[in-house]
Amino acid sequence: MSSVASENGSMNKVFEAIFNATNEGMVIVDSRGKIVLANDSIGEIFKYRHSELIGQNIELLVPDQFKKAHVGHRTQDDLEKKKNLRSFGEGVNLTGQRKDGQIIPVEISLSSFEIEGEKLHLAMVSDISLRVFKDNQLKRSESFLKQAEMLTKAAHFEIDIESGKMVWSDHMFRTLNEELDQGQNKFVRDALDYVHPEDKKLVLDTYFNCIRTHQPIDIRFRAIVDEGNILYVHNIGVLNNIDESGHLHTIFSTVKDITREYQNEEELRSLNM
Repeated sequence: MSSVASENGSMNKVFEAIFNATNEGMVIVDSRGKIVLANDSIGEIFKYRHSELIGQNIELLVPDQFKKAHVGHRTQDDLEKKKNLRSFGEGVNLTGQRKDGQIIPVEISLSSFEIEGEKLHLAMVSDISLRVFKDNQLKRSESFLKQAEMLTKAAHFEIDIESGKMVWSDHMFRTLNEELDQGQNKFVRDALDYVHPEDKKLVLDTYFNCIRTHQPIDIRFRAIVDEGNILYVHNIGVLNNIDESGHLHTIFSTVKDITREYQNEEELRSLNM
C-alpha cells in the first residue's frame, strides 16, 4: 500500500470519526437532493435509523406543507447562492419534520464542496426546541409582568449586585417621569439621585441589610421628581438568583407610588387631632 493511499485512508477515518462524534446533526446531499451521508446525531434529531436516511430525498426531513417548495429551492443556482451563508436559520423560523410527523424548530448551516467533480452539499442541523421553549416562556413571563404592573400600578427594577447596573421596567420610567429609554444604562447611583436626601440613609441601610442577611426589603420613602416634586413610594424587594454556593446575583424590587394614600392618611390624622 502506498503512503498516499495510507494517508488518505487515515484521513477518511478521521473525517468519519469527527462526522459521527459531533452533537450537531450533519447530512450530506448530492446534486439530486439524495442523502449520501448522515451522522448519528441527525438520526437522533429526526428519530430515524441511519439506514432509513441514506438514499432518501432530503425532503424527507422537511414538513409536508413545504416539501414541494423545497425541491425548487435546492436547485443548483439557489444552493450556489446559499453556500456562503454561515447560518441559514439565524433569525428565520425554520422547521423540520420527524419520522412520527412531529414538527420541530431547527437552525441550519449550509455549505457546498466538490469531490472528484461531484457537487455535494453539507447541512448542519441543530434542534432548537429547548431554546424556543425558553424564549417563549420568557416572553410569557414578561407579558405577565407587564400585566401585573398594570393591575397593581407598581413599577419594578432589578439590580446586579456586583456591577450596580439596573434594569428598569417601562412603568419605572413613567413613575419617575423619565423619558423611556431601555437602551440607556442605569446604575444604583442614578436611582439614588431620586431619593430624598433625608431618606437616602434609610434606603442604603435597608438594601445593604438585605444583601447581608437575605431579609426582604419593605420600606417607604420619598422620591424627588420634576424639579422638586415629591412622591411617596412603597418599595418591596427580594434577593434573586442565589446560586448553590450562596453567591448573590441580583435584587428584584417593586416600587409603587403611594402619594395619594399618604396624603389621605395625613388628612385623617389632622382631623383626629
